[in-house]
Amino acid sequence: MRFRRSPFFVIVFAGILCGGWQICKADFLSLDLVEEEIPPPSFVYGAGYAGRFFAGGIDNYGELSTHYRVNKNWAFGVKGDFNFSRSGFLAGAFGHYLPSGNLFEEQAENFLHFGLDYIKMENAHSPLLSLGYGRDILFWKKSPLGLRMLARLEYAFANHIFSRKNDGLFGMKTIKLANTAFALEIGLWGY
Repeated sequence: MRFRRSPFFVIVFAGILCGGWQICKADFLSLDLVEEEIPPPSFVYGAGYAGRFFAGGIDNYGELSTHYRVNKNWAFGVKGDFNFSRSGFLAGAFGHYLPSGNLFEEQAENFLHFGLDYIKMENAHSPLLSLGYGRDILFWKKSPLGLRMLARLEYAFANHIFSRKNDGLFGMKTIKLANTAFALEIGLWGY
């Protein structure tokens, strides 16, 4: 038996193809509803790791922090860092300026960090100013957990609070001194 091309079969076949394509293309699960805008969380708690680079080396810190979001664009908080590399700690307050204020819409949010801290390292202590840039990232839309990454430049007022003893050239002991540090922070936060 030979297949005949009749206009009827061609129209039926084209209708099935077109209709099937439209069904596959249609999204029956979504409705034309406007999602309610959810404000970002007010209180956020976090824990993480901060590495401070200074005087040719790195010190490792564990960190706990919390902040309160005053409005869409500003958040203020407190933190405590504990030095695992040598005896010392850091305690302070910070402010974050969040230009977009759309954490849940974009699933990520950039911020500027301004901080005033107190640092104690072995026998030295000093106030510490910090300025940085960071990003909060949600794991999925409207997630209660997120990832925070932050890079900071820090300046201590006390002379040479950031110091490191090294075996220098030919085994001579040297001490590198610094007033500035660069910190990289990565951690988890939740609300």
